[in-house]
Amino acid sequence: MTKLIICIDRDDDLGRKAGITTPVIGREANIDAAVNLLLADPEDSDANTIFGGVQVYDKLVENESVEIVSIAGDEDVGMVSDERIAAQLDEILSSLQPESVIVVSDGAEDESLMPLVHSRVRVDALHRVVVRQSERLESTLYMIKRAFEEPKISHAILIPIGIACLLYAIFLLIGYPEGAVIAITAAIGTYMLYHGFGLHEAWNSFNTSMKQSLYEGKIAFTAGTAEVLLSVVATVQG
Repeated sequence: MTKLIICIDRDDDLGRKAGITTPVIGREANIDAAVNLLLADPEDSDANTIFGGVQVYDKLVENESVEIVSIAGDEDVGMVSDERIAAQLDEILSSLQPESVIVVSDGAEDESLMPLVHSRVRVDALHRVVVRQSERLESTLYMIKRAFEEPKISHAILIPIGIACLLYAIFLLIGYPEGAVIAITAAIGTYMLYHGFGLHEAWNSFNTSMKQSLYEGKIAFTAGTAEVLLSVVATVQG
């Protein structure tokens, strides 16, 4: 076989919503899978991804040997889903042995798996299926999700929001909601000044030096104690 069309469903909508086991191989099987997924969830974009893959298949099948397959990951998007997709991909490539593949996706989340595919087989093209505005929305949501997974970004955004919510709850509890505005403004202002003047870097440096000093002090104390004990033992034994 010359070319393989791969439709990727990273969060396993096929399995979770339609009860379909992947990989799904062949044109008719993929059409049935897409129809069943749409019946389960008419708004799911992964069904349109499969139909987009079938469209690519129909354009190529007259001139070359081609096959279409849909693979899915897991609801737990990340290492779990990607390992499952990698296993299915290895199985498909081993059995069909295509010379190259065309990857079909509906947005950035599925396309984040491109390095995984590239490392196993030559990729001739990436075909993105755009369903009205769902592609842009899905890509935006995925980028926001990835941003919040970065510790620096999540700390910079979530900590001030968390402090504000906590202070507001405390002042509501004590029956003084007016003070919440003052406290929240002061807390956020302090937080911004703390980071704006780079005080967090100074604190991190101080914290590191203190830990190092304590560690060196412990070593010195341990060495001194051992020296005293050895001296006492030597004196007692003559």
